[in-house]
Amino acid sequence: SPLSSAATTSAYVANGTVRLDKTLAHNGIDDIGGLTPQEREATIRDLLTARSGVYHLASNPGDDLASAPPRGSQRHGTYQLYSNWDFNALGTAFERETGRNIYDALESDLARPLGMEDFDRAAQRKMGDTTRSVHLAYHMFLSTRDMARLGYLMLREGNWNGRQLVPRDWAALTTRAFTPVSEMHPDYHRAGLFGYGYLWWIWDGPPATGPFRGAYTAQGAFGQYITILPALNLVIAHKTRPDPGKETSLNEYLGVVDIVLRARCDARPQGIAAWCASQSARAARTRALDRPVSLTAAERAVYVGTYTFRFPNGQRTFVTHVAEENGRLVAWAEPAKPKIPLIP
Repeated sequence: SPLSSAATTSAYVANGTVRLDKTLAHNGIDDIGGLTPQEREATIRDLLTARSGVYHLASNPGDDLASAPPRGSQRHGTYQLYSNWDFNALGTAFERETGRNIYDALESDLARPLGMEDFDRAAQRKMGDTTRSVHLAYHMFLSTRDMARLGYLMLREGNWNGRQLVPRDWAALTTRAFTPVSEMHPDYHRAGLFGYGYLWWIWDGPPATGPFRGAYTAQGAFGQYITILPALNLVIAHKTRPDPGKETSLNEYLGVVDIVLRARCDARPQGIAAWCASQSARAARTRALDRPVSLTAAERAVYVGTYTFRFPNGQRTFVTHVAEENGRLVAWAEPAKPKIPLIP
């Protein structure tokens, strides 16, 4: 839903219906137990960039709120944290500002103009626990090929068959790293690939080179991804069944991206020949090291345990567990991250 929200919101921002500097207080947005006057100073722009500073419970899981600082400790606009509360409240703000149901806007503003083949308005429904928050999640149920249409719209800077569905300057603004990877929260995101834009994850820092120059991606529950790679003129849409036991992790998805890019290198698009050569060299090194290795039960037992990593500022920690399952080592991070097999 964040991906479609960014595109759906665009026209209303352009025509002045939605003002990015309008506050939660001006929108009459509150929540169970009440928001503080400071929290209600957050703006629509803060919600779009996950910088509201509001750490109220969200109606649905799947974010970084478990790692949020104490409520009231951060001023709006100053501290990025991926929070479903921000995204859900954004849906409420959209509907109040435009007077439209967000799914009706999705249908008329995107699904129909893009010629989505599988869009079903009746399948779109809000969900969440109203005892936690009054702002429900507005999940958007789309097929893989219709997800790819959204990605292609963004690849073409908001233009679809000559019609500018998303203003070009909005497409450019929302897909830049508003928060660079060096400023992401929780701290472990800073060792990753992505900064954050307006509801998009943006390749940033040293990884944003070669085919990832200007690249950005949407990440959804259970392993839904839409990745746009302008340097390759390429969109990758990836979808899985909504099965909590079979989620496609980001690392697994990036493995898929790597396979697609290595196949794409055969065409050698201008400007990435050097990267393709480096990938070939890396693949050769990997094959040279890819020899079967096995560990005895005693050797595996050495690694079993809980590992706590403290970041350089000394104030935050990252906890990982290692266990043995069916003769293999698996690891998972808190809070409740999927288990990943460890390969010796």
